[in-house]
Amino acid sequence: HRDHFDIGLVQQHLQNDPNTVLASQPSIISQYPTFADRIVNLDPTPGEPVQTDIDGIHVEALALSHGPGQPGNIGFVITVDGIKLFFSGDMDTSQISYEEFRAYKLPEEKIDIAFIPHIYLTDIPADQQFVKEGIAAKFIIPMHFYFTDPPMDPTTVLRNYPDAIFFHGELSNW
Repeated sequence: HRDHFDIGLVQQHLQNDPNTVLASQPSIISQYPTFADRIVNLDPTPGEPVQTDIDGIHVEALALSHGPGQPGNIGFVITVDGIKLFFSGDMDTSQISYEEFRAYKLPEEKIDIAFIPHIYLTDIPADQQFVKEGIAAKFIIPMHFYFTDPPMDPTTVLRNYPDAIFFHGELSNW
């Protein structure tokens, strides 16, 4: 989706930084045949993650459905200098059962920070089960504020996840 990926911007970055490695799914990496020596194919299937190490960064790619008729979605567990990050992408929890999701054993990974669409940081018990028990990260960073309905509700997020971290502008830090 355009709100996550810009073919031209990635092309420009690959051209300007010869140390850049692009790790993605086949539909993305096929856009960059001239950079084949700096491409890592990550093509997980449901229940079958793909793992690789790239310049000291461990990457585990998980197939997490975006929903019927939507482009493929990959979630990631990325380990950098001992810090574990989980990025869900645009996963659609209605397309994966809790048991299927739990089979990825994310709580056992001891996730430090999870980036999760705010629409799952609600009062709904099933959503809370996915986040609190299925991921069990130390910290949550709500994401995907735009192009969503309902809109982001920080009060609800903080009521359920009091340690959630919000970034209020570009280049904010924590």
